[in-house]
Amino acid sequence: FQRCLKSCDTQSSTLQNFTKLNDKCLEASFEVSYLIAKDKKPHTIGETLVLPAAVKMVEIIHGKQYGHKLKCIPLSANTVGRRIENIAEDLKKQVLEQITQCGRFAIHLNMSQLMVDSVTMMKYRKTTFLCATKGKSTGENIFSTVNDFFTKNNILWKNCVSVTTDGAAVKKLFWGKFTEIAPHMKFIHCIIHRQAIAAKKMEPEVHKVLQDVIDVVNFIKTRPLNSRIFTILCNEMGSDHENLLYHTEVCWLSRGKVLKRGVKLKDELRIFLLQKDKCSKFADLFCDDKWLSADIFAIINTLNLSLQGKGDILTMSEKVTAFQKKLVLWRKHFENRCLERFPSLCDFVAENYVSVSPTKTLVSAHLNLETEFSNLFKNLPNEGFQWILNPFVKNIKILQVQLIDIREDGNLLAEFQQKPLHNWWMGLKNEYPDLVSAANNALLPFGSMTAIKTKYRNKLNLEPDLQIAVSQRGTGIPLWKLLLNGVGVCSG
Repeated sequence: FQRCLKSCDTQSSTLQNFTKLNDKCLEASFEVSYLIAKDKKPHTIGETLVLPAAVKMVEIIHGKQYGHKLKCIPLSANTVGRRIENIAEDLKKQVLEQITQCGRFAIHLNMSQLMVDSVTMMKYRKTTFLCATKGKSTGENIFSTVNDFFTKNNILWKNCVSVTTDGAAVKKLFWGKFTEIAPHMKFIHCIIHRQAIAAKKMEPEVHKVLQDVIDVVNFIKTRPLNSRIFTILCNEMGSDHENLLYHTEVCWLSRGKVLKRGVKLKDELRIFLLQKDKCSKFADLFCDDKWLSADIFAIINTLNLSLQGKGDILTMSEKVTAFQKKLVLWRKHFENRCLERFPSLCDFVAENYVSVSPTKTLVSAHLNLETEFSNLFKNLPNEGFQWILNPFVKNIKILQVQLIDIREDGNLLAEFQQKPLHNWWMGLKNEYPDLVSAANNALLPFGSMTAIKTKYRNKLNLEPDLQIAVSQRGTGIPLWKLLLNGVGVCSG
């Protein structure tokens, strides 16, 4: 009996240890799968790189007997895919629950042609939902897709304060449908898209300059021999750069980058083109002061970059308004021969002792972009919202009693300087509900579409990976909850 009792205890202990080991391996499998999706890596990287690397590191540091234990962690491509789907589904449930419980929310939409279907991408806070669009991408179909998603998940239109899109055909197609069901809702055209449209309204002569430079770049970059010879020439001349940059029309920043690199290599380009009979005519471009309108594109690029990131719509509106005022000021400076904002042109004038008169009309005309910006940014929310961006400014015209109380509170000022703007306002929800409600309505709308964009299109089913990739870890994905709900341990 003693031997039987000892044998039963041993079997029970072994089974308990085995179960604990599997639980740990399963948890590790979920954690690694989450990191793979978060970093937008292919699912196969788990078993081809992550696991072998982890085993090798543990074997080196702790010994082979410990490294062997890691090999039981299921990280095959199929397993990682299932883990990601489970995590994404749990995250989706959490976010949908937040949407139904919150008082107000904002979304932004984008049509995207993925590998298998045309989908409507809908963004709420830090989560993206993909909804397949049936049939043609008409306004009625797009609206029906979004409306069906809302109905299925018990989301009320009355709580949606704004919809942001890229404003192309989408705006004309379904805005009427949205206003019928939710008249209070604001429609916002992506600020970065508007900025790019305004920047394209350039003078024909400036456009010709850009096209000539693109032709030169293509002549060199598309021919391997020319590219190698140009690289050797740059090395012999001690240049900081050896290669030119391609221009892509859909990449708005590439115009400024192509011209800026061309300015830096203008001497090398001129020497190279003089040696080519077919392209010797382009060599004169690099002695022409009109060609140095690259500074204009650099200014536009600076604005575009400043609009990227997590800024709220009020901050983005202020940046656009400031840029419009700068255009007026720079045009006046240029007309008075002040070239400090045009470093490439300034250096060219100083080096070659030439006059800026031939360029004056061209640059001044292009700096009239504020007309285009004014037409495209008519309805920016930049008036009467200064108190939201900084309630501690003394010259704010809106003086409510609650705002005065906030302004005179030193502790709130200290928190304001440390916390993100939206988080700071939400922290006052219980104490100043009316002010927070007004501030929240102004800050909720998305100002741009950058958060919904992705260049990773190597998956047929993108939604689970995309949901995790754009979600913050702070949302708290309960991995153990998934385990307790019956997720299997098979490696598949």
